[in-house]
Order: sequence, then C-alpha cells, then structure tokens
Amino acid sequence: MKKKELEELALDLGLSFDGQSGLIYGQRRGFPFYLEPVTDQGQFAIFFSVGTEAGRADTAVLEALTDFSDVLIDYERAGYCLAYAILPAPDLTELRDHLEAAIEDCTYYFEEEGLLSACEKTGRTGRVALYQVGGKWLFLTPTSYEKLLAIQETRRKEAPRPQRPRQRENFLLGFVGALLGSLAGAPVVFLLTGSQRLMSLTAVLVGFLTVSGYRLLGKGLSLFGGIVSLVLASSMSLLAFQLRYAQIYYQDRMPLSEAFAAINRAALSGQLSDDYWFTGLLVLGLSILTTAYAAKSIEKMFG
Repeated sequence: MKKKELEELALDLGLSFDGQSGLIYGQRRGFPFYLEPVTDQGQFAIFFSVGTEAGRADTAVLEALTDFSDVLIDYERAGYCLAYAILPAPDLTELRDHLEAAIEDCTYYFEEEGLLSACEKTGRTGRVALYQVGGKWLFLTPTSYEKLLAIQETRRKEAPRPQRPRQRENFLLGFVGALLGSLAGAPVVFLLTGSQRLMSLTAVLVGFLTVSGYRLLGKGLSLFGGIVSLVLASSMSLLAFQLRYAQIYYQDRMPLSEAFAAINRAALSGQLSDDYWFTGLLVLGLSILTTAYAAKSIEKMFG
C-alpha cells in the first residue's frame, strides 16, 4: 500500500501514522499496539507485548484468541511480543473494518483474560509504551527505554572512528615545499642576525615553515621528509647568517657575493672573532633542534 493510503487509513481509525516506517500505531484499553502491512496485497498484522504479573502469558490463552475473533487467522510469539495476522480484505472500506475489529477483539480479550501490557525486554508490566530505538519500534517501560539509549550511546562512543585513507606522499613536491618554506624563513634570519635574543625565534620560524611546506605539498611527512626539512632549514639558516655577517663586516666596500667569499676565507684563516662562531653555531643548533621538533609535532598532529 502507498503511504498516502496508510495515512488515510490511520486517520479513519483514529490512530497515528509514522511516515518513515509506514506503521500505524495507537493504544486501547491500556494496550499499546501497532499495525503493519505484511504483504503487498494489503494484508496486515497487529503487534502487542503482553504478560501477567507472574511472567509470560499462557500459550493456550494466546492461541485461543484466533478462535475468539473472526478476523484473526494466525499468531506468532517471540518472548512477550505477539503478532496476529489479520484477515485480508478486498477493498479499503472492508480493510478498515477488519483492522478495527482486530484492535477491539485483541484488547477486549486481553483485558478479560487478565493480561497486562508488558515490556518486551524485561517482562515488567505497568507503564509500557511504544518507543523507536535505532530504527526499531519496541514495547518498553520508560526505564528500559533509558537503559537502551544509554547502551547505544556507550557503543557509539566506543566504536572506532572511520579513518580517512592516507594520501601517498609525493617526495618531489614535498622537497619543493620544504625549499619554499626555508626560503621564506631565510630573510628573517638575515635581518635579525646579530640579535641573539631573537635568534631562537628565527630558528623556530624557519624550522616550522620548512616542515609545513614539505607536508603541505608532499601530502605527508615521512622520515625522508623530516631529514630533507632538517637539511634545508639548517643550510638556509646558516647561509642567511653568513650573508648577513658578510654585509655587516664589509658593508659597501665590495659586492655581497665577494663579501660572502671573503668572510668564509676570513673564518677559515681564524681572522673572525669568537662571536661569529658562537652565533653561527647557535643558529645551526637551534635550527636543527626546532626543525626536528616541528617535524615530530606536525606528524603527531596530522598523523
């Protein structure tokens, strides 16, 4: 049956209709129930969950309902849950009459036999209602419903989160990214060389930019990527440091390229002060340490 027809049928019976599941449901004489189409030809079944104060209802009592009613033709039982098949009808008008008779016969019979609506999970009688849990309709007490929700929430939290497939690392693009990152940080070293207070900041910046550049373009950060970043960051920092010192020492007396060669010769011949060596080693050491730390932190952050 179409959902529109089911909705109209529920309205005629004075019941509720759930458009998602296609169920017609309601309550009569304190017994919650629902009606569900079981064939494409319009045959329905009516579902209850009943018991007694002492436990489950007697099978013979439940079977006898099909003899008591003219529209109930068969029944199945699973624990406290019952399903009675309803006699098919040739048209909607007669179908509505069959459904109404099934509801009336079941609830009247249960009441006469002293049966009670029972929770299908625990068998407890009392305030039982229909609840939708995980896409299923269940006859539950409020306590059972809250417990089921808590169990579902716990399972949801404990369920492993789906991991995104890792992209394959591109070593060439990673190298380009690391090179660009180190080139971006080198001018900072060049400008701030001579200020030992800011030296640590420049080393951190160069290391972070180099590693970030590798991971951004390379789509990953392996041991190879960490080593490449370490070499480039250290080399670029040291190169910027030497160029800056060459500019400071020789100023406008010669082009920067000649000054760079001159300061290297002076360093090798021992003509430069200890400050040059100390600052150079400081730049190199900080660059190595911060690049290694940045590589470890970024890999841990992004997996």
